[in-house]
Amino acid sequence: MKKSFLFVFNPFSRGYSESMLWSVKRCARNSGLELYISETKLDKNGNCIIDFPKEKCSSIWVAGGDGTFNGVVNAMARENWLDVPVGILPRGTANVLATEYGMKSIGKRSIPEIFGSCIVREHDLGVINGRIFLMSAGCGIDAEVMKSVNPVLKRFFGTLAYFVTVLKVSTMLKSLPLLRVTHSSGRVMEGNWFLAANASRYAGDFAITKGNPFDDEMECFVFNVQNSFSFFKKVLELTQRRIGETESIILKRGDKIIIDGAKVCQIDGEYFDIFENNEMSFYPKKLKVFVASALCLPPVHLPKNV
Repeated sequence: MKKSFLFVFNPFSRGYSESMLWSVKRCARNSGLELYISETKLDKNGNCIIDFPKEKCSSIWVAGGDGTFNGVVNAMARENWLDVPVGILPRGTANVLATEYGMKSIGKRSIPEIFGSCIVREHDLGVINGRIFLMSAGCGIDAEVMKSVNPVLKRFFGTLAYFVTVLKVSTMLKSLPLLRVTHSSGRVMEGNWFLAANASRYAGDFAITKGNPFDDEMECFVFNVQNSFSFFKKVLELTQRRIGETESIILKRGDKIIIDGAKVCQIDGEYFDIFENNEMSFYPKKLKVFVASALCLPPVHLPKNV
């Protein structure tokens, strides 16, 4: 591999600024590294398009939020770039992935400081509807919230836009389709809310599981809520980790889950309105992720192989 790196940014991310791009260029010039730059673009199917160099770089850095990072990882998989380590500079709305890693906001730290102090972690990847996810995937209520959130409110008010949307969706629960979730063990669960958690955090800083993205397991939940009271009661139980075994199941590497009745899904906080493949499992490969120690609190989860 060449001593170079690819810098990918989403110009529409809530926290992105041109000054970051200038800092990256200056860092590459001072370090003698060849720099490639690509904006994120979307094709007609909602897939993220990246201008990859002809030869693989030694690393990739992504400035954006959770949705941007997910799009880049899926583009890497399509172009056979998953063996290249990738780092995230959190500049999105909720930055759940950055929170999962124990990362603080970038603040006034310099790009060289961030790039020069990294550790590598191997992140488990899930796949649903033929698409990779890093943190969570959901159908039913989850997908409806992502479908209904106002993009203008999201850009200007951040996570507050999601809370407003949750209130709206909580009034239409009876109209959501019934989902039938079948685990490869033969266990069947039914409800109108399916959530697969490949990380401990969900919807920001809410810790909903004791798992992490490095342990070859993810916890899946199936709830059947029919009114606003039962919905918010279930949300409270979820954030307090008081979900019973009858409503959750562990998916291990090699297992599969079939989701019948779903027409749409959310993947790492982004909405997709075509649900053609109703199978969910672990992706065969893991993702090598840079985490900048300059951004880290004491690590939340340290994988055994680091």
